[in-house]
Amino acid sequence: MARADRVSALALGVSLALVNASYADSNSYELPPIRMQGSASDSLIEDPVVPSVERAIDKPSTNGSISNSFSDLLPIPLTDYGYPGTVTQVRGLGRTVEDTNVEALGVPLNLPQGGGFDLSTFPQFFWSSYEFRLGPGGMAFDPRASTGVISLKPWTAQAIDGDSNSSSNEGRFTLLAGRSLGQISAAARYGDVAFLMGGTFGQAHGPTGSFSVRLPDLGSVRLRAHLLATSIDASTPGPTSPPSFFSPNARQTSARLAPILEGSADLGGAAVLKSSAFFDRSWINYENPDQSYSGVTRADQYGIENAIVSGPMTYGVTAKHVVLTGTSYSVPDESSLNLRAGPTLRFGSYTLDGYIGADAVSGTGWEPAATLGLRESLPGQVDIYTRGSYSWRFPTLTDRYAEIPPYSVANSGLSPEQVMSWLLGSEFRSERWHWALEGMAQFRNRAQLYISDPVTYVGQTVNAGHTDELSLMPSMSWDAWPELQLFQSARFSSSQVASFNDQRIPYDPFLTYVAEARFHARGESPLWRANLGMRALSSAPSDYANTPLPGYALAHMDLEYRLGKVTLQGRIENLLGRDVQVTAGYPLPGRLFVLGAVGEI
Repeated sequence: MARADRVSALALGVSLALVNASYADSNSYELPPIRMQGSASDSLIEDPVVPSVERAIDKPSTNGSISNSFSDLLPIPLTDYGYPGTVTQVRGLGRTVEDTNVEALGVPLNLPQGGGFDLSTFPQFFWSSYEFRLGPGGMAFDPRASTGVISLKPWTAQAIDGDSNSSSNEGRFTLLAGRSLGQISAAARYGDVAFLMGGTFGQAHGPTGSFSVRLPDLGSVRLRAHLLATSIDASTPGPTSPPSFFSPNARQTSARLAPILEGSADLGGAAVLKSSAFFDRSWINYENPDQSYSGVTRADQYGIENAIVSGPMTYGVTAKHVVLTGTSYSVPDESSLNLRAGPTLRFGSYTLDGYIGADAVSGTGWEPAATLGLRESLPGQVDIYTRGSYSWRFPTLTDRYAEIPPYSVANSGLSPEQVMSWLLGSEFRSERWHWALEGMAQFRNRAQLYISDPVTYVGQTVNAGHTDELSLMPSMSWDAWPELQLFQSARFSSSQVASFNDQRIPYDPFLTYVAEARFHARGESPLWRANLGMRALSSAPSDYANTPLPGYALAHMDLEYRLGKVTLQGRIENLLGRDVQVTAGYPLPGRLFVLGAVGEI
């Protein structure tokens, strides 16, 4: 990075500090409630300019994970292999799964060695809701996320939210049974304590649990503790094409254990300090007797996150240390540091939000990051908003090393990608209508590409030329009648990706479309619900070469009927039994049925 750029970054940081001093006694700003009341992670990644998509996770799942909750409502690509227990990832709007940061309670769920977050690691019943935000990953320990953030909320953490003086109790159980998968769970809250226990069985099997507690206050200090744990063993036979990759006896065990401590304290003068600390251990044990191979990877993450909200300003400091060991890895530890500072200002109908900061990764160096967003509320319940971002996408820990089996050597020539993004959108809300239209353009220099020698299997990640991607995303929901709501959302994308010799490789534009008709009985607690939906792609991005998979359209149906305190659920996935591949080499297993029940305890 040029010295002039760093000087400019420091000058902007000084100006933001002056903003804090200038508006310390002003009433012209009003921070979003989540900035003051949420966790440290909530305060640092909340965006008051660009609206997010927040959904409860309440549908039965045909593969046991939360992928159906994403694929039904978000027009973004998923890596879906079509059967339970296999790796299922969110691609978001980026080129790889690394571009979307997935976090829970501030813990970065994307694996530090690369590969994003596998949604199958935790069963669906583990989570209560999710929130998807467009834009750079902000804090949340991830200097690699550049297109979006997915925040997942465990059921136990959701249960202890709210009034700290409440002594009300609640509980639930869930049952799920499908062609090759079953799940059972029980969860309860007793005052300030909540716990969840459950298990998965069938083609994928293993236990899962979580625990959350509100600890006694220490003066003005409020504390919460959480424990997340899971272990899922599943068959991973690999792709059927090419046939040499198919291994019917291959299996993988994915496990995770994460204790978390959250705290907040009033500093006086309308200032709040929020902190969280965590330890996160993940194991991946892969066995492939068909090819006489087995391997174990263990990643330990230690992190601390701090946010200070004072007047219009939010300051953030996060630090993380990663220890990676495994059969196929021999790499040094990695440490990272993230710094952020910026204001949220509101003047009449305008909201201005931004930050400037820096990301530093050991062995790679540090680079600046900045974003600025503006939102205006117009007459007639119409809002327009825009956000520009500048950041650097750091390589993963294993990308920084070339693979020369069974060793890894330093990939010293690899540098971070320079990422520039611009988003422009508008939305309209009324009693019965909501529509939004968003456009996003992203340009990258020094694009990171993985190349491998097909003979020696020596592979490494290199910096190529520049890439660009343009996306247009309309969405609409309409309460057509008291018993019917219609929803649709789409994404049209066009991109060009640089090859190793900086040739421009245009990808065919593709359209992702999701739609759902939601029928239900009248009343605040409807007796029954029925959803009929579809997901379509004009062409599917492929992991192999540059040839996309053929387009497809898949329909699904959800049914729900309430009997007292028990709600019966059912789902049919791939309603028409289409023979398609969402991921190259992995044909979907035809029509899938699943039945379930959710009850109050």
